[in-house]
Amino acid sequence: MAVIYLGPNKQKYGLMRNRVYEDGLPEYVEQAIQEVPEIGKLIVSTKELESSLRLIRKKGTVMHRAYEVVNEVR
Repeated sequence: MAVIYLGPNKQKYGLMRNRVYEDGLPEYVEQAIQEVPEIGKLIVSTKELESSLRLIRKKGTVMHRAYEVVNEVR
């Protein structure tokens, strides 16, 4: 099952918005999730892409808050 990362670009972790992973997550992504658990909330099935994008834009949702937390990471 393909998943997609919908968070902000984070060079520190090698994360790029809209990158698709088809055969599981690479080790560097797993490590990033260990350090910032909210990153994991921004990796969704490609089948959930449209609804997830709506949730990211809607203030007060878990996905919106996760995006904000990841965006603040330096």
